[in-house]
Amino acid sequence: MELAIHHSKVRSGNGKAKYFVRTGEVISSNLESTTHTYSDTTVTGRSYITSRTKKKTVFWLRFENGQERKYILNSDVDILSGQKISLLYLEGKKSTCLVGIANHTAAEYIPYFSRTEFRKVFKPNRENMTLLASVGLVGSVALYHSEVLKHDLNIAEWLVGGFFYAMGIFFVSGLVFLFIALIQTILDFDYYLFKKEVKNNLNKIL
Repeated sequence: MELAIHHSKVRSGNGKAKYFVRTGEVISSNLESTTHTYSDTTVTGRSYITSRTKKKTVFWLRFENGQERKYILNSDVDILSGQKISLLYLEGKKSTCLVGIANHTAAEYIPYFSRTEFRKVFKPNRENMTLLASVGLVGSVALYHSEVLKHDLNIAEWLVGGFFYAMGIFFVSGLVFLFIALIQTILDFDYYLFKKEVKNNLNKIL
């Protein structure tokens, strides 16, 4: 099946990810729901009960080669038996995710992705950047204390030096986390590009 975009323009440490499609006929489809009930007590001693219902769409798909496969989607997706659908995937170096469903019979598409799927494939490494900045700050504090121990400073000198050093730490940490926020904003631009690619491909499939 022809796609508008075969390889994503969003780059990652793993290189470029590619899109591919699997098409088949829905031979069965069911909506399953599970309700979880929680109870708790407030500070005043009043008890209350809350409930949360999770819905899953479970369907079997028969592909053009005769093979059949079961799919479970963690949401209420309008798929009926007998409909012809195409599943759009995004494949990275270490992970493959379903990112959209094109329903040929109903002539509509369903985007099925979130930032979670985006990170699984592209791995922007936000957590690693934050960890690196934190390690650097902790290391600088340890270095200051080691330098203090080398000199015979009185309490006043230690407090004054510590105050200015702390101000420097806060200033540097502010710059570091500002840089991280900027990088995250850039990564969000990548996410919006990813969304556009998925929708273009789904439109092309239909």
